[in-house]
Amino acid sequence: MPKKKSAKIDLKDAIIIGMLEKKANDITVLDLRKLKTSMADYFIVCHGNSDKQVSAIADSVEEQTKKLAGERAWHVEGSELNEWVLLDYFDIVVHVFMDEKREFYGIEDLWSDAEITVIKDERDLKLNSASDNDEPVAKPAKAKAKAKSTAKATSAAPKAKAKAKSPASKASKTPAKSAKK
Repeated sequence: MPKKKSAKIDLKDAIIIGMLEKKANDITVLDLRKLKTSMADYFIVCHGNSDKQVSAIADSVEEQTKKLAGERAWHVEGSELNEWVLLDYFDIVVHVFMDEKREFYGIEDLWSDAEITVIKDERDLKLNSASDNDEPVAKPAKAKAKAKSTAKATSAAPKAKAKAKSPASKASKTPAKSAKK
C-alpha cells in the first residue's frame, strides 16, 4: 500500500510555528543570504521570560521541525542552563534566549546589515510549501481555530439580522391588514 504524502512546509516556517506555539517573544528572522560573511542563510531569534519557557520553545521548535518539515537539528547547544539555546539546522540557526541574555549579546545588532523580518503572530507568517505541487500546507493550530470561530461569527450574523428584521416586518404588516378590513 503506498504511503500518503504529507504536506511539508519550509523549515523556516516550521521553526516559527514551534516558537509561536510556546508564545516566544519578539521572533526575528535575519536573512543573511546576501551577506558574504554569513555562515548560514537565516538566523531566527526569539526570547522567553524564564528558563522553563526557553526550554519549552526549543523543544517545540524541534518537535515542529520534525513533524512539519521532516528535519532534525544537526546540533543543539545550551539546553543545560536554558539561557541561550542554539539549534543548528545547517542553513538556519535558531537562537532562543532568556530576555537578559538576548539584550546582552545583541545578535540583531551584530547582523544589522541583514534583511530583518519581525514575526508578531501567526498572521505575519506566510507559509510556503516545501514541495512544488499545490498541496495544502499545515497552519498553526491557533490560526485554524481562530478562522473557524470567525467563520461561525460571520455566518451567524446574517441569521441574527434576519431574525431581528422579521418581527419588525410582521408588526408593520399587521396594522396595514387591519386598516384594509
